Amino acid sequence: MTLDVFKDCAKMENLTSEEVEQKIKEINKITNHGERNKALIDLCHKVGASPCPKDMGNVHVRDAEHIRSIRETLKMKEAIRSSKIADQQLRVTLSKGQSMFTSGTIGKRPSSTDTWNDIHKELENTKLTFAKKINFVTDKYKRKVIFRDIEDAYILAKTGFSKPATILAGSVIEELLRLYLEHNNISPVSNNFDGYIRTCEQKKLLKLGISRLSDSVRYFRNLVHLSGEKTKKYTISKATAQSAVASIFIIANDF
Repeated sequence: MTLDVFKDCAKMENLTSEEVEQKIKEINKITNHGERNKALIDLCHKVGASPCPKDMGNVHVRDAEHIRSIRETLKMKEAIRSSKIADQQLRVTLSKGQSMFTSGTIGKRPSSTDTWNDIHKELENTKLTFAKKINFVTDKYKRKVIFRDIEDAYILAKTGFSKPATILAGSVIEELLRLYLEHNNISPVSNNFDGYIRTCEQKKLLKLGISRLSDSVRYFRNLVHLSGEKTKKYTISKATAQSAVASIFIIANDF
């Protein structure tokens, strides 16, 4: 088998996870190590994943890392696609003055001060304390966006919008990890959520937070795309969304 398995894959970004898995199976049948590795790197590029470093372990380790990167990238892309409608609803719902509910009791978006007072009561974190923990984020606009998204994720989790709350909390954690590694001049093993987590684990950073985060956030991410919601059992619960928000502060305590 040769690299011709890709000749009809000009637009890999449109393939489903099942189709990519089929490509991986085809590549794994390539007996020549060099060709197989090249095919996996090609697939990484086509789906927007980051290939692993050339000096990482032997060829079998690199193959496994390429496949891991491809699968994680696909998960995130599916999460983004499945959340587009939810994100549009989120922007409308959380616009200043918009109703938080379409029927029943009508409520308005709470103020930033009220939201952080509630966060302090429930999660024992003040805005000032959190701000000091993320002093490595020096860009004023980025800090403003992070504070805003935490408030939005907290409000959504409290009001039962569990899926967008989890997605938003995950994006905050991902960006904080990226900026933290950047601040410490550390290159991640791959430029995605999973890569940032694995880099922190390898470098023994965020010891308490990352040990909890590595399992919980990966679990959150596995749930957010539609293919993960096969039955009601796998639907994101309010408790799961609230745990995702709490995880932001768990890792912040280790910065």
